[in-house]
This record gives sequence, structure tokens and C-alpha cells, in this order.
Amino acid sequence: MLLAAIPVALPFEPKLVPREKEVMHLVLQGLNTREISQVMNIMESTVCTYRANIFRKLKVKNVKDLAAKVRV
Repeated sequence: MLLAAIPVALPFEPKLVPREKEVMHLVLQGLNTREISQVMNIMESTVCTYRANIFRKLKVKNVKDLAAKVRV
């Protein structure tokens, strides 16, 4: 069961693929890697890859910076 997506306002339109956006929403809801992997039915290593891609593309270093950047 997927959690409802949180509307997010970005100051620009990054090139995140749909699964990266889904991971980003779950990260911003406070889910950890294991929880995200269970919700999305993917490997934890895949979640880590998506998270790394999100951080690289949005030029942030941690979840706190991500939350500040996307203005939830």
C-alpha cells in the first residue's frame, strides 16, 4: 500500500524520474530506508540509489536540506 503523495513546491523543475519523486515524498514523510523499501516493494539498495540520485540532482547533502529546498 503506497502512502498518499505530499504536494511539493520546488523552486525549479529538476529532472527526477517518477520513482525518485516517490522516494522523495516518503523520505519527507520521515520513513527510513527499510520502510520505504517495504512500501515500494523494492530492495533497500535501490532506495539508497534513488536517495543518492535525489540528493545529487537537487544539490543537497541531507534530509534537512532536502526539506528546506522543496518547501513541504
